[in-house]
Amino acid sequence: MAPVLYYMFRKREKELVDLWPEQMNWLRQQYIFAVTRSINQEIGKKEIQEAFRSQGIPVIFFKGIQIRSFYLFRRHVRWEIWIA
Repeated sequence: MAPVLYYMFRKREKELVDLWPEQMNWLRQQYIFAVTRSINQEIGKKEIQEAFRSQGIPVIFFKGIQIRSFYLFRRHVRWEIWIA
């Protein structure tokens, strides 16, 4: 939830940092961790796919990894924009 809150508060970050510096710093860190974790999971997914495919083993992902590919948000946005 913290990454979502930070994303919602970003437009007023300067103002909110003056009011709650520690909380805003924590929210920002959680946001960056969430984005980084997502990127690392995507890299890991590709490595697993390549390892299986190189051995001729079909691979199908389930649950979160597969569901995440259906979010329209990720298809239109480069992650670097969100953590800049």
